[in-house]
Amino acid sequence: MKMTGLVCAAIALVQPFAAISAPSTDAAAKKGVLAAIARSDAAMNRRDVRGMGKTLAPDYVLYSLDRGVVHKSKYMAELRGLMAKAPANATFHSKVMSMKVEAGGVDVLAQGSVTEMKVDRAGVMHRVVAGEVGREFWVKRNGEWMEKQERSIKSWVEIDGKAVKPKV
Repeated sequence: MKMTGLVCAAIALVQPFAAISAPSTDAAAKKGVLAAIARSDAAMNRRDVRGMGKTLAPDYVLYSLDRGVVHKSKYMAELRGLMAKAPANATFHSKVMSMKVEAGGVDVLAQGSVTEMKVDRAGVMHRVVAGEVGREFWVKRNGEWMEKQERSIKSWVEIDGKAVKPKV
């Protein structure tokens, strides 16, 4: 009986310190997702479609504003085509607007954009930015954070900081 009381007392003393020293599960999840997003951006900027695919879950689904439901295999084929045509000066960037750890994963509101410099017919250089805001859901599979789902919310195109209506 004394041993049980001693063990309980030791646990009671150590528990507050364990809570302080142990990293937050939420913080670790957010950090892991941010690292995966950074890897995805880096792969896009290298035009590394395979590397980009590694950040997507096998059952990844995109709910696109203009293309409807796009499964991973179709998305990867589209990405290969886009990367083959992407100008050398195009840069890709993601900005996380909010993150919330939920049961089963991390909900992320993010903005993705591609920026490139283009010369018009008159020889004037312009900064063109095409972007999209989407809600993503990230899951941990085999120790790696992967994007499972994305729902496009809005998209835009700007030329020299001014919104333009894209030609479809």
